[in-house]
Amino acid sequence: MSGQAKYRTPGILPNFHISHVYINDFGQMYNELIAVLQGALQDFGTSCHVAKNSYMADAVNIFLGSTIFASKMQGFAQIINGRPYAVYQLEQLDDKLGLLHQYPEYLAFLKNSGIIFEYSPSGLRYLEKLDFKNVYYLPPGYHCCLEWKKSRPVQDIDVLFYGSPHARRNKIMQALADQGIKVFYLPKKFGAERNHYIERAKIVLNVHAWDNMPVLETIRLSFLLANSIFVVSESSDHNPYKNGVIYAPYDKLVDVCMQYLQVSSFVRGEIAKNGYLAMKNQNMTGSLSKVFELIGEAGLSSAIVNTSISK
Repeated sequence: MSGQAKYRTPGILPNFHISHVYINDFGQMYNELIAVLQGALQDFGTSCHVAKNSYMADAVNIFLGSTIFASKMQGFAQIINGRPYAVYQLEQLDDKLGLLHQYPEYLAFLKNSGIIFEYSPSGLRYLEKLDFKNVYYLPPGYHCCLEWKKSRPVQDIDVLFYGSPHARRNKIMQALADQGIKVFYLPKKFGAERNHYIERAKIVLNVHAWDNMPVLETIRLSFLLANSIFVVSESSDHNPYKNGVIYAPYDKLVDVCMQYLQVSSFVRGEIAKNGYLAMKNQNMTGSLSKVFELIGEAGLSSAIVNTSISK
């Protein structure tokens, strides 16, 4: 059954173009989410192109990636001001915490967008508080393209963390190492190389970047759970994965990791299986279908770029 037949849409969908906003190698952290969004859009039977820092005529252009940095460093808000576009908003939004207060241009970039896909409940509340009318909740969901073929190596890493370096993350990893735990920190590994370390780990750890910003890192966790990886996460603002992730407060993360290193691989595997099933229930194509119904055919048509721009 084709995606167009299986999922409801408001009429015939337009073509889409995902502009991967890319300013350095950390931009690779969005590769899996881009693949999921592209795959979900193609499930509807429409075309979806992907290219870095690009714009396409006669398509709905969705900016996804390092948008907050590009809003200042590449001047996207000024370049495309007045032209229609959509944004997949993936930043943690707060007036004082995180990055937003350093990049006021980012709010202008969002304000000029015709459609905002928001990844987190907290971001949705923040933008609605600012009276944004065009925001649609779209958490990172499941698509079969997320799953990779595993080689099932020996799990010789106790605890793995991958992601951008921050002091509070470093502190936890050092505390684990001080307990004799074999830890591995991957700040700049992506794709197959990163996946090789992930499948060697008994626990993949998720720690927030900032104090007092407990927004769940669903971009990271959706990929891990779609591949049946056992995850211990710092307590977060919401839990869309039920009993498929082990949560603990920051000051208990070391103890909880040590606890789950003592249980059998079967126990960890059963929890990871729960996470996989919870993730599969969050189908990205189904979520997009609901969002498109809310936006409507006219709303999607108004977001089509009819003049190509390049830089």
